[in-house]
Amino acid sequence: MAILVNEFLGILEGLAPAALAEDWDNTGLQLGARGASVSSILVTLNVSEAVISEAIAGRYDLILTHHPLIFQPIRSASDDSETGKLVRLASAAGINVVAAHTNLDSARGGLADTMAELIGLMQVKPLEGAAAGWSKLVTFVPASDLDRVRETLFGAGAGVIGDYRHCSFMVEGTGTFLPTEGAHPAVGRLGKDERVVETRLEMVFPTGNAGAVVAALLSSHSYEEPAYDIYPLATCRHDAGPGRIGELSHEEELSGFAGRLAEQFGMEQVRYIGEPGRLLR
Repeated sequence: MAILVNEFLGILEGLAPAALAEDWDNTGLQLGARGASVSSILVTLNVSEAVISEAIAGRYDLILTHHPLIFQPIRSASDDSETGKLVRLASAAGINVVAAHTNLDSARGGLADTMAELIGLMQVKPLEGAAAGWSKLVTFVPASDLDRVRETLFGAGAGVIGDYRHCSFMVEGTGTFLPTEGAHPAVGRLGKDERVVETRLEMVFPTGNAGAVVAALLSSHSYEEPAYDIYPLATCRHDAGPGRIGELSHEEELSGFAGRLAEQFGMEQVRYIGEPGRLLR
C-alpha cells in the first residue's frame, strides 16, 4: 500500500504536531515532494551516508529522522559540506526526508512520555504546557446551511479538542445586510435591507490549517460573501510540552537511581551531581 508524502505528513501531524516544535528547530519535510508516493519508510536518529546507502539498498522511499538533516541554513548542495553531500545523495536517489525532532520530544505519547514511563514515573506532566497552536473560527450561518457547514469544517480538521471531535458552539441571532448592485444574494433582494435568523458558529482549529478551514467554509456556505472572523488563541496544552516531571513509586538513593537509568537505557556509564546516598522521590 502506498500513500503520498503529504498524507504521511498529515499522519505525523496527528502524532507530533508541528506547533510543538521549538522556535529554533527545523522539522517537517526537508527534502522531496509532497506529491511523491511512499510505500516504505526508514526510521533513524540521524541521517548519514550509511543510512542513505541502507535506504537505497532497501528501496525505501522516505527517511524519517529525529535529528534534522538540514538544521542550519546551507549555501549550496555540494560536497563542500557534509549536509550538502547528504542532500545530494538522497535527492539523486529520489528519497524524501522528514524530520520529527522537538515536536516528537514534547508530544503526548512522544519521547519524553516514553522515557518517563520507562523510568517508572507516576503523575507525569510537562515541565510547562506547550502552546496549543490553535485559532478560532467564528462565522454566521442560516439554518438551511448549518449541518452542511459544520460537517465540512469538521472534515477540514476543525472542532478537535484533545480526544473529542466535532466540538463547536452555536447561538442564534439576527444578521442584517443590504445587497447592492452587482451582488447575487442567496437570500433577499437587491436594494432591500434584510434581516435573517442566523446561527453564530464557533470552533477551534490548528492555526496551520487556516487555508483549508476557510476553503471548507466558503465551499459549503450558500452566501456569496459569508462573514467570518479568525482569532489567534493563547491556549496552552496540559498534556504536551518540553520535559516531564513526576514521582517515583518509592524512594531511591541517587547512586542507585543513576545506575538503574544506565541499565535501562543501555549506557556504559552515567554521570550525576549530588550526594550518592541522597533519597529521591
